Amino acid sequence: MTDLLWPAWLDDVWAKSPLEDDKPGESLALHTWQVLQRLSELVVLRPDLPQVVGFPGLWEALFWACWLHDFGKATRGFQAFLRGGPRWAHRHEVLSLAFVDWLGETIGAEEAMWVAAGIVFHHKDAREITLRYLGPGEVHADVLKSMADDVEDLTLEGLWRWLCECSPSWIQSLSLRYAVRQPVLPPLEEAVGVFRRHAAASIRSRLFDLRRWERRLTAPKNLVVAALALRGHITISDHTASAHAGSAPGLPLVKPDDLLARWGLSEASIYPHQRACLHAEGSAILVAPTGSGKTEAALLWAYAQANSGNLPRLYYTLPYQASMNAMYDRLQKTFPGCVGLEHSRSVLALYRRLLEDNYDRREAARLARWEKNLARLHYYPVRVLSPYQMLKGPYRIKGYEALLTDFFGGVFVFDEV
Repeated sequence: MTDLLWPAWLDDVWAKSPLEDDKPGESLALHTWQVLQRLSELVVLRPDLPQVVGFPGLWEALFWACWLHDFGKATRGFQAFLRGGPRWAHRHEVLSLAFVDWLGETIGAEEAMWVAAGIVFHHKDAREITLRYLGPGEVHADVLKSMADDVEDLTLEGLWRWLCECSPSWIQSLSLRYAVRQPVLPPLEEAVGVFRRHAAASIRSRLFDLRRWERRLTAPKNLVVAALALRGHITISDHTASAHAGSAPGLPLVKPDDLLARWGLSEASIYPHQRACLHAEGSAILVAPTGSGKTEAALLWAYAQANSGNLPRLYYTLPYQASMNAMYDRLQKTFPGCVGLEHSRSVLALYRRLLEDNYDRREAARLARWEKNLARLHYYPVRVLSPYQMLKGPYRIKGYEALLTDFFGGVFVFDEV
C-alpha cells in the first residue's frame, strides 16, 4: 500500500459547515476521501456488478463522479455560506460538471456522460435540474458564467494539483487500481484556461446531453438498471460519508459449520428440513410447524446462497412490529453489531433495549435515533423489516435508487406469510 498523499493546500476549502462553534468545517478533500472509502467498500460487496448491469465502466465512472461531485462547493459564495454567510443561490453539483472536461484524455465521451450523470443527479432529479438551468434566453447562460467566475484562480490550481498529484495514491490505497485508470490531465495553465473560457458553455452542453441521454436509457433495459446503480451507489456513498458512519460491517457469513457452532449444533444433529435448506440453491419455500427451527433453517439457506458467490446483504422480513423486534434480538445474538431494525416505531424499540443495557435516558435516545438512521442509510448487512418497506423501491419513493442498489445480490427471507 502506498503512502496516501494529502492536498493540505486545500484544507481551507470546506464541503461541510462546522458541527461546533470555533471549529473548522469538514474539508472538501476529507469529505471526498470518505465518500470514496464508502464507494470502495460497495465495490468489494458486488465486484461483478458492472458486468451484470451491462456497463463495464461503472466503477470508474462512479469513482470520478464521487471525486468531482462537490467541486462546485469551491466557489467564494458557497465557502462564505459554510462560514455563516448568506445562502448560495445555486446548485453546486451543476458547477461541478465543468470539471469533467479535465478528464477528457482519461475517459471516453460515453463514460464522461455517466460521470456527469452521477455528479449532477446525486441530490436532485433530472427534471428539476434541467428546468432550472436550461430555460430559454441568455439569463441561464449568464447564471452559469457567474457561478464559474466565483471560483478563484488559486482554488482552481489547488483542485487541479489535487487530481494530478494525489489520485494515483488514492486509487492505490482504495485498492481500485484494476477498476480505475490513472488520470491524464491537461497542463495546469491549459486546465485553468479551459475552465475560464468554456465552463458555462460546457455545463450547458452537458445538461442538454444528459437530458437526451436520460430519454435514451428507456430503450436498452439493462442501461436503466446501470443508471439506477450509478445513482444508488453515489447516494449511499455520499450520505454515509456525510453521516460519518464509518466503515460498514461485513456480513459475517463464512461457512455453515461456523454458524452451527454458534448454536452448539452440527450438521448431523439438525432437523431434515434444516439440512435441506442448508443444501438448497436458489429460491426455496419452507413449511414447518412452530418451534421446529424455521429461523435457523432460513439462515442456513442464506449460507447456501453465499457458497455460490458473494452475499452482500440479508433481509429478514416479517409483517408485525412485535415479530420484527423479537427477530432483531434473535439475530443480534448471531450477528452482533450487524443488524438493523426498520419499522415506524423502531426508535422506541431500540430505546427500550438500550435502557435495559443500563444506558441513561439521554444517551439511549441519542443512540436509538443513530441506529435508526444507520439502518436507513443501508449501513447494516443484516436488516429486519416489513415487506412494506421494500415497496418503496418499485413505487419509486424518494431514495428508491439507493434502496434497490442495496438489494443487488442480497437474499430475502419472508417469514410469517
